This record gives sequence, C-alpha cells and structure tokens, in this order.
Amino acid sequence: MANIRWLGRAAKVAQVDTLTVGGTIEADDLFIVTINGKSRSISADSTVAATVATTIAANLNALTAAQGWPEFTEITFAGVAATVTCTADTLGKPFTLTV
Repeated sequence: MANIRWLGRAAKVAQVDTLTVGGTIEADDLFIVTINGKSRSISADSTVAATVATTIAANLNALTAAQGWPEFTEITFAGVAATVTCTADTLGKPFTLTV
C-alpha cells in the first residue's frame, strides 16, 4: 500500500476578492467593510456606483497601521467601474473580508 504525502509545492498566490457596488445608492449611504473582525464605514459621496467604488478604495488605501488598521494595510484596494478589487499584498497570506 502506498503512502500518501502532501508535498506543498504549489506556488503561493495573492488572495483577490471583488466587491460590487450596486442597487439604488443615495448620498450618505454607508458602506461597511470588515476585515478579520475590524470594520470601517465609508459614506457614499455620490449616487454613481463607479464613483462610490473609487471612494471606497481610496478610503481603505489611506488607512495606516499607526491609526489602528493593520489588517487593511496588508491589502491593496482598486476601484474600477462599479467594483472594488481587494488584493493581498503578501502571496499566500489569506484574509477574511465581509461587506
């Protein structure tokens, strides 16, 4: 009988999550992003989904570890069209994101 072994030779990849901004957006709607149990609220500055996605990405990218947001600083956020792409900065290091 053969022994089954896991060798772990797969290359590490960056986790990528995509958030979609949709529905009827009203000025001052709150968008809440939670990473590893820490939540950040972002107020909509527009009723256009693409503009809100850009605002969310810019707000999350501006957070620093010194401000108490180390979980967010390990991820790069990009707002394109009506989506926010969240990409881990460290290959193979996962994160838990909810909205």
